[in-house]
Amino acid sequence: DPDLGFKLPSIWYTALLSGKGQNVAGVTLPGSPTVVIGHNDSIAWGITNMQADAVDFYIETLDPKDPDRYLYQGQSREIKRTVETIPVRGADPHKMVVESTVHGPIIDKQSQVVSLCWTGLGMTTDSIAFWEIARARDLPGFLKGLDYLQVPALNMVYGDIHGNIAMHCCGRLPIRARGQGRVPMDGSTGENDWQGWIPREQLPLSINPDEHFVASANGRPHPLGYPHYLGWMWDPSYRTRRIKQLLGESASLNLEKMKAIQFDHFDHAAASFLPAMLPALEKMLAQPTTEKELAASIRTIKQWDYLATPESVGPTIWLRWLEYYRQLVWGDERQHFGEEKQNGSWGFCGDNGREPMLEVLEFLTRQMPQSQWFDDRRTAEREDRDAVLRSSFVAAVDSLKQQYGADFASWSWKNINVLKIQSLSGQPELNIEGGPVVGTAYTLNPGGDGGQVGGGASWRMIVDFGDTASSIGVYPGGQSEQPTGPHYADQVPLWVAGEYTKLNMFGSADALPAEAKKRSLKFK
Repeated sequence: DPDLGFKLPSIWYTALLSGKGQNVAGVTLPGSPTVVIGHNDSIAWGITNMQADAVDFYIETLDPKDPDRYLYQGQSREIKRTVETIPVRGADPHKMVVESTVHGPIIDKQSQVVSLCWTGLGMTTDSIAFWEIARARDLPGFLKGLDYLQVPALNMVYGDIHGNIAMHCCGRLPIRARGQGRVPMDGSTGENDWQGWIPREQLPLSINPDEHFVASANGRPHPLGYPHYLGWMWDPSYRTRRIKQLLGESASLNLEKMKAIQFDHFDHAAASFLPAMLPALEKMLAQPTTEKELAASIRTIKQWDYLATPESVGPTIWLRWLEYYRQLVWGDERQHFGEEKQNGSWGFCGDNGREPMLEVLEFLTRQMPQSQWFDDRRTAEREDRDAVLRSSFVAAVDSLKQQYGADFASWSWKNINVLKIQSLSGQPELNIEGGPVVGTAYTLNPGGDGGQVGGGASWRMIVDFGDTASSIGVYPGGQSEQPTGPHYADQVPLWVAGEYTKLNMFGSADALPAEAKKRSLKFK
């Protein structure tokens, strides 16, 4: 169930392709020739983004004698110029000049000349990869198909009717000199150039591990000590931890158990942080001067079971508290060093923020309550963890009261964590509101972090190798791009409820259930 942003029409289109005794079912990208995520009669595969670092920036040095040339390895080279003609309906074509160096296209010429080097700038063979995967019948055939996978780098998970499972982190990834990859580099010497591609056989691959499962939730794809640099912008590990907990405890799995796992909305981050955070609030609860809303908030968060359900108030308080806690721990450092606070995140996941990864704060919270990081440099006092926890909790509750009022009923997760899918057209009247959804940013079924939900599990699929024709799947959209049609967004209610549709992977139209047949077209 790969996580993506939601749009209507959806990025996915469900299809069954059958011919010459071969069947494959799953989702395609509209217009693509084969299934991207799915299964055939023998194997199944899923995808998550590896979130690898596949881009570098180079600062180029213009030739002082000629601004149309640049310096590279002691020589002057001409900047390559290509004219791209872009058709514009109702107007003359737009002509765009693309300037390039040996590293790639120039993307900035303001204070410095910056070029972009990307693994996808050349010819790629990814469509061949998915064509071969769809036709594979075993693990060797699957891995052979992955020989052609280049961009983007992906975590490919695999299972088959023979009982094999595997996960391969693969794609075209550069070999860099030590220390490269995170900041723009000097492009004039050639010393910072990529040294080739990481050999395919050296990319992470797990086959039939001792745990009897493989799992990917956009986390670090390799063990510590792995010799190659793949990146650093991984998601927080809480979804991965929860997957391993649930699969590690499962003696046997079936469709219903897998439904529950994919729809799981237990916040593992909250379960990791709150036991160490809550004792700091006891001092406030014991004071008779503590205002009633604050005391009620403390009692509510103490009783929360970490499940992000629609009726619960716990997720609302927890996520706002975590937000203010992080600001107090790290914000004074920014101010002290004169760093302006930036919005956004240093990684693909917005929950990382522009600060140390969340697991660092978890470690400090649980193991080092007297750490100097808790001291606010802006005050004369020496603050510890508990002081910061109390201050941030008061600030969080105050902000919730200002935003939602003093009535706790308005703080319920169902009023905050609401699905809204925007139309690709940009026309607001074509947007869809799907009502309350379960989960937070840290649950297996991803919800939001305190606002409208516009992304999450873009395609859920479960395959039973005992009966591949019974496979199921669902995505938050529909099979039609016609907004007035019945199938524009008819899967959204199913997706919200954690339900699925049948993929009906049968070898002939005659074998399809009657309720699955809506229209047919025969060619002579």
